[in-house]
Amino acid sequence: MVASRPNLELISQLTIRDGKVMDTTALQAILFDDWSEILRAAPLALSCLGECYVAASVPKSALIELEVPSSPYKHVRSNLVHCADLGRDAFQEAQSQMNKVQLATRFICQPQGLIEKILKGVENERLATTLVPKLLKQLEQMAKRCEDGTEVMDKKFKAWLENSQDILKACLNSKDNTTNALDENKSNLYDAIATKNSLVTETKKLEKAESKAQADLDKATAEMWKAYKSAKPSIKNSLVDLGEGTIRLTKHAINKTLDIAEEVAKNGFYQDFGIPRLVTREQQQQQASPASGPHQPQNFQVGGDIASFVLNTEVENQFSVLCGIVAQDGGMEDLLVNYRPAQSQLIEGVLRGLEVQLSQVPLAQSADSEVVAVREALASAVSITKEIQLAAEGMKKENKPKPEPQVSAGWKQNLGAALQNYGSHASQIRTRRQQSAVSSMGAQSGGEGISIAKQRMQRVEVSTRIKDMMQESYRLAQEKREKAKLDLLKAELRAKRLNDENLTLGEIIAILKDCLAALADLKKQIQKLSSFFTELHNVVKSLSEDKMAVFIMEVEAESPLEDIKYASHVLRINYAVTFELASMYVDVSKSQIMPGLDLLGTLSLMEHKSAGQKTLMGNYVQKALVDINGIADKRRNELRQALRIDIRGEAEEVF
Repeated sequence: MVASRPNLELISQLTIRDGKVMDTTALQAILFDDWSEILRAAPLALSCLGECYVAASVPKSALIELEVPSSPYKHVRSNLVHCADLGRDAFQEAQSQMNKVQLATRFICQPQGLIEKILKGVENERLATTLVPKLLKQLEQMAKRCEDGTEVMDKKFKAWLENSQDILKACLNSKDNTTNALDENKSNLYDAIATKNSLVTETKKLEKAESKAQADLDKATAEMWKAYKSAKPSIKNSLVDLGEGTIRLTKHAINKTLDIAEEVAKNGFYQDFGIPRLVTREQQQQQASPASGPHQPQNFQVGGDIASFVLNTEVENQFSVLCGIVAQDGGMEDLLVNYRPAQSQLIEGVLRGLEVQLSQVPLAQSADSEVVAVREALASAVSITKEIQLAAEGMKKENKPKPEPQVSAGWKQNLGAALQNYGSHASQIRTRRQQSAVSSMGAQSGGEGISIAKQRMQRVEVSTRIKDMMQESYRLAQEKREKAKLDLLKAELRAKRLNDENLTLGEIIAILKDCLAALADLKKQIQKLSSFFTELHNVVKSLSEDKMAVFIMEVEAESPLEDIKYASHVLRINYAVTFELASMYVDVSKSQIMPGLDLLGTLSLMEHKSAGQKTLMGNYVQKALVDINGIADKRRNELRQALRIDIRGEAEEVF
């Protein structure tokens, strides 16, 4: 096995000197490594790079930001591609530099090589002063080339390792931040869904309120037209009655003039017309015949006209409308929160009407139980209405807080009770007034017609105001419903956005998990390769600084030829072993690593088909691992045999 390769035969011959194994301790660290385990890291690292390409091919990976100190890029995709490019560059550089190391070490240690030429030159006195210095300088250059080459490889793989570690750390931080953001987003989504559901319920409620307001508006409009139609003929009739009454009064005046003239002629008072007497007679005629003069209504039995005790139709309707608004669900809150000019005018009109009624002397002084009850009900209504007005104006003008719910509920209940008490007792007063009134149709018919027309016109006016109030309520209901629909739409859009963000964050976490898995394995494989190239660089560097220096010193000092030969043997063995290591890597790189890089380049151009990529890369890795085991183990065992090192890793004598 040894004789089949000249370099191994040379190592075997040089190792034995005087029947003893020479000390090769400087190579122990790298010789006792499991070369196949180290070199198997190359295809495994290429497989990890394939995983990086798969992760980078996901579109959303271009949106995930990363802070990587050793990279100028700011997103996952660009950093993964950059990491893969660093790996490709490191392997290609290793291939190039190992070729250079292989050539340099072979030129140094081979038969008829540089060291052997130096030995021959030392033996020749003429060449020792002319050729040997040049050869020594050339030896130093070759050693420096080997050292520089291994240093470049060492730096490349260390930079790659540092970049992969930084990306791994950045991905871990990004995953933690994304997980926190996802948890917060889920909480916000839960709140958004709850808000949306609440707004759905509120919108349905407001739609019902709008429908009710529409119905109330339709009803008020119908009542207004009904009052208008009812008032129209009354106005016409009142005008006719007014004309007829004027004619009757004219006839009555003519008759009175004729009576006066007849009396003057009869009694002979023509010159002074007997005015005082006639007046007395006329008064007597009016007292004797009540029907001849205007009808005088009978006073209410407790003193005063009916208008002194009960509200007129307009004020009573306004009072009823106010109580109706307050009695609705949410009516009190709506009145306080949305205090508009229409509500303000309504409240002021009610207060003014109630206070005017309370200022009536008969109402204030009467001891009748029904009148007292009406007075107390109206006084209570005035007090409550003023409190409501004060609270509403305070909220609007001074930004005062809204009254407590129990206070608003008390106002609503007490105002309704005041209206109910007033209505029942006022009805009793009206009934008693009707029973005690004396109906007269004579000369008053025209005035009564006008009074009826006026009342009906007042009813038209009140119904029109009620219709306007209902229309305002309907408009407010529409505004609230539209606002609720807009809020609901905003809530739905927010919930959809948060849900989309949840899905996106979940996808980002999945991408980061794939990246973390690939990068963690990649880091482990790069560490193996980096340690191999670091050890190789240390070996080559020690050759230059130690054994090369000893050999050159022996030659320049013109030491005994035997010492120079010993130093040259040690140097040749070390460079021969380095040549074997370089040759082994070159063989593995050409047969396994470079094809893997070509496959990786092909995969990087493929669309995002992770299953197909993994299958191709998996087949490559399986074959490469088997082939590398064969190449590396064979070379390692051959070299250890040539160096007289036991296959189990124990030296025969020295180690």
